[in-house]
Amino acid sequence: MQQLDVAKELGLKKTTFHSQESRGAPAIKTMRYYYRQHRIDFNFILHGDFAQLPQDVQDRLFGALQSE
Repeated sequence: MQQLDVAKELGLKKTTFHSQESRGAPAIKTMRYYYRQHRIDFNFILHGDFAQLPQDVQDRLFGALQSE
């Protein structure tokens, strides 16, 4: 997903979402979206802790990150 896509899903301006992402300080609403829609929890978003993510989520996430 691109920033604009996520921003639209959250009802945010792209610049607002980009600012959250750049600062490494996403809003609770943003983290809730990633958890509910993609099962990516705040431990990964804030700290990069991936061990607690379900294996299928890890596989999709790392596959997407490697392709970028």
